Amino acid sequence: MKVQGMELTFVVYPALINTLPFPHLWSILFFTMMTMLGLGTEYVFIEVCSETFHGTCNRRKNYKGKKIVMTFTFCLIILLLNLTFFASSAGYYWLKYVDHYSTSINLVIFSFIQIVLFVYLLPIEDLVERVKKFGETTPKLYIFCLKCICPAFSLFLSAMAVYGDITNKNKPKMLIDQLVCYTIFLIPAFSFLVIYLWNPFEKYDSESMAADKSASLFDNSNELKELNNS
Repeated sequence: MKVQGMELTFVVYPALINTLPFPHLWSILFFTMMTMLGLGTEYVFIEVCSETFHGTCNRRKNYKGKKIVMTFTFCLIILLLNLTFFASSAGYYWLKYVDHYSTSINLVIFSFIQIVLFVYLLPIEDLVERVKKFGETTPKLYIFCLKCICPAFSLFLSAMAVYGDITNKNKPKMLIDQLVCYTIFLIPAFSFLVIYLWNPFEKYDSESMAADKSASLFDNSNELKELNNS
C-alpha cells in the first residue's frame, strides 16, 4: 500500500517516532518542525498576496491603504474560508482536492500562463529597455529561451500533467470534480485581465517618467552651478 501526504506525515511518522528512544522528545521536535514549516509557508503566501493587493491599490489616486490593515483583512478572510471548508466534516476531502490541484498540476499551468503574460503581453522588450537604464545588457539567448523554449516546455509539462491525472485509474474521480478543480488555473488569467483593464501601471509609469525628468533637470542645474562657480 502506497502511503503519502497526510497519512505519511500524521500516521506513519508518529508511529515510527514511538519506536525510537526518548519518543516524547522526538515527538516535540517533529511537531515543532511541522509547525514552523507551516508558518513559514503561510508567511510567504500572505506576504505575496497582501503586498500585491497593497501595491496595486496604492497606485489608485483616491486610495492610500495601510499595509497592516490590508494584511489583517486578508488573514481574516483566509481564516474564515479555512474554518468554513477545512474545519467541516468534509475538511479532509477539501484538503485532498486543494493539495492535489493547487500545488501539483495547476502549479505547472500557472508557470505557463505567467511566462506567456510576462513575455508576450508585458512585453519582454519593455523589460529589456528598463534593464538598459541600469547599464546592463540582456543576452539574446536569454530572450530566446523566454520566448520559445520556456513556453513550449511548460506547455508540454502542463499537458502531460493533465493527461496523467485524467487517465490515472488508481484515483477515480468524477468528471465534474475534475472540471471544477481545473478552473483554479483561470485565477492568474482572470487577475491579469482585471489588472490589464484597470491599467494601474499607467499612473506608475507617468510618475516614474516625471521623476526621471525632474532628476535629470536637477542634475543639469547642479552642473550649471558648478560651471558658473568655476
